[in-house]
Amino acid sequence: MTLALRTRTLWCASLFLLALALLPLLGLIVVSYQPPIPQPLMTQLSWLEIWSRVGVGRLVLNTLALTLIVTLLALPVGLWLSWVAARCEYKGRRWLAQANLAALAMPSFLLAVTLRQSLGPNGWLGSLWDAGVFRGFWPAVLILWIIAVPYVQLICTGALFRMSVNEAEQARLMVGVRSFAFWRVVLAPLKGAIALSAIIVSLYTMSEFGAVAVLDVQVLTWRLYQAVSYQQLDRAVLLGVILLIATLPVLLAARFLQRRAPKHVTVANPRSWQRVRLRGWFLLLTYAFHFLVVGVGVVIPGITLINWVVTGWLASVTFAPISNIFFTTLWVAGSMAFVITLLAWIPAWLVVRRPSRLSYSLEQALYITSAWPGLLLAFGLLLSALVFARYFDWLDYSWLLKSGILLFLGYFMRFYSEAYAAIKPNLVQFDTRVTENARMLGCGVGLWFRKLALPALLPGMTASYIIVFLALVKELPITLLLGGAMGLQTLSFRVFDRYEEAFLADAGLAGILLMVMTLLLVALSRWRQADG
Repeated sequence: MTLALRTRTLWCASLFLLALALLPLLGLIVVSYQPPIPQPLMTQLSWLEIWSRVGVGRLVLNTLALTLIVTLLALPVGLWLSWVAARCEYKGRRWLAQANLAALAMPSFLLAVTLRQSLGPNGWLGSLWDAGVFRGFWPAVLILWIIAVPYVQLICTGALFRMSVNEAEQARLMVGVRSFAFWRVVLAPLKGAIALSAIIVSLYTMSEFGAVAVLDVQVLTWRLYQAVSYQQLDRAVLLGVILLIATLPVLLAARFLQRRAPKHVTVANPRSWQRVRLRGWFLLLTYAFHFLVVGVGVVIPGITLINWVVTGWLASVTFAPISNIFFTTLWVAGSMAFVITLLAWIPAWLVVRRPSRLSYSLEQALYITSAWPGLLLAFGLLLSALVFARYFDWLDYSWLLKSGILLFLGYFMRFYSEAYAAIKPNLVQFDTRVTENARMLGCGVGLWFRKLALPALLPGMTASYIIVFLALVKELPITLLLGGAMGLQTLSFRVFDRYEEAFLADAGLAGILLMVMTLLLVALSRWRQADG
């Protein structure tokens, strides 16, 4: 295959992936202009009437308030924890810094169901005092804050470790004021990391479904799921459009910051920072933050799940079969992560080896599509299937749902940017001169791939696989909307479903398996990162 033919093949494949990514938007736009025909005895409502009946204004305000509060609370705490981990010394620093990242493995809905039960009036912790019902807006803020803080810590810690002490010392010598060196030199390279953290936390909070569903917080995602479940398609379409519009400013801000982000250049031989001993109120504050993230985010949910299982076992409760669901979760997550990782290699190779304005636009499209809320993405695919079934008689809507095509597309569109982001740096570091030398020596494609390409690209492919596998194991809204018609049940689905049915013993057993699996995956990814 010639070079030109390979390039055309890569372009066609990438454009095909981009066309697939636009499917949800297509369905949302078409159905917005051509609303569905109401069922018998139901009147066609205008958009203004739907807006008034649903209370869209209140939903938008709740969504924006939740996003803003979680972001503003998570940024300073995550920045502080990253700072003390990189620049200070205190007992348990290494262990606590790694334990904080364990909260990343906790699905939001699992954290919500365990804290709602344990901190409620009848919970093992809530019964110690006169606790009220743990649900509503502020409990959701607490749960999403616990999950968001490790994201900020992880991003800012990486930026701090890339900084050199030489720059701060030079600024202090020139100016003579330590605070100037801190604000102008130390924090300046962190602006990009802080902005990126704010965007990630905002997008995550705005697209959150599991925690707000469990805690019954009236935001756009939870109300959209209710409208789809009750087959109120006209209301669901309006809520989907509003949710898409609400996420656009954050997505545009992400693209703007990515283009304007300065490249930080370090000195040739940087010296490491001298750690400062943490004492007094700063030490107590640091331990308090660690307790909230690790204790409330990991330890209390783990104890609660074990308590549910033990209580059910002592009460001779018959547990629902779990082995099939466990292996189904492994099979679905494992196979989908493998396919997504392989397909994400195509645009990554194209962007790195054939850079152009078109390839840059393709990269932005990949990120923007995956940044859509999972619930909105799944709903958009449902509408696209409805549109195609309306205009093509040979397509059956129920077949599209039960065949698993929509589920595959939902998983693929939601997570392939994560696979792409893990593969691209590995391709950038791949030295093309090695390939040129191999060609000059007459090395065949098969030998080149086995001996040169595969060993160099395998770490990035492995990291991509682990990241996507973890995301698929935790995923809930796409599975609920697109997997329900085909009878798919994963561990996430089992926890959510059994909790809704008040079968806490079954929910606890599935939650323990899910928690152990995700914690092992996070530990594996951190081990591979440290090994690399």
